[in-house]
Amino acid sequence: MKQPGKGISILVMTFFLSTVIYFMTMHSHMGILYYPWQYFRSVAPPYWEQFANTVSGNFHVAWIMCCTVMAWIVETIWERFPFKLIKTDWLRRVTAFFGIIAMAWAMLFFLYFAQELTWGPAIRGTRLINAPDWRWLHVGEMAVFFLVPAIFITFYCGNWPRRFSLPVNVLIRTAITIAAAILLYIVYYKTSHDFLGTQKGFMHESQFPMIPTIWLINIWLVHHWFMDNWPAWKMIPKTADEIVQDHAAEKAKLAEIRWSPSLGWGMGVGAVCGVVVYFITLNILPWAYKSIIIK
Repeated sequence: MKQPGKGISILVMTFFLSTVIYFMTMHSHMGILYYPWQYFRSVAPPYWEQFANTVSGNFHVAWIMCCTVMAWIVETIWERFPFKLIKTDWLRRVTAFFGIIAMAWAMLFFLYFAQELTWGPAIRGTRLINAPDWRWLHVGEMAVFFLVPAIFITFYCGNWPRRFSLPVNVLIRTAITIAAAILLYIVYYKTSHDFLGTQKGFMHESQFPMIPTIWLINIWLVHHWFMDNWPAWKMIPKTADEIVQDHAAEKAKLAEIRWSPSLGWGMGVGAVCGVVVYFITLNILPWAYKSIIIK
């Protein structure tokens, strides 16, 4: 299918799927905002109540934001690695779809668990920092902090570094993104009340960091997609030969990544390091939050 029919069909299909997802995730949330609950117009209580320990749709905001962030990370700083190593088209697409969702849910549970380590178990019936619905919302808010540096590295740093192998480049970019996200998180809650007019602290109802972070990302998207990073950068269109050479170089880079004993050792060491970092994080998180004194 050619344009504009292709674009219109994608738009219509996206709208249809979005409507289905809305009814599956947020419509029941709207039904419980009324008293009495709208039993005949929505599923009340919502089907996720027992699992999420809340009737709030913030649970869905959390995992949807985690999925959004992981999709962007795979597309940007990971350059679709490791999924693009799969040669078969349908298998690559299916694996990428479910792989991104799996990684997003891992992020979801870890960020929620991090809050329980720091502030104790959530208590249903309370409000703000102790309530399950606030913590699910904060999971989504924390996830967006990872998206900001990932977008910046890709749009304005040319996905630096590029001098190493693709797996090493991805690892370095991911480490930079995590460190930058933590720093941005601290700076936001330390200073947002000075220039955004919010209240000090984590849990005030006016604290909604997804708003300024997503606004910033939207500005970057417009600047990168429609302005080609002008005026800081000047777009120089590539010739057909240069595009062919780029595709050939990409294929050659992927061909270098194949199973070998060194790759196996690397994956094993990486898994062990991941476990070690996990347990170190469990001990550092409570201390780190207490160190971020917001007065």
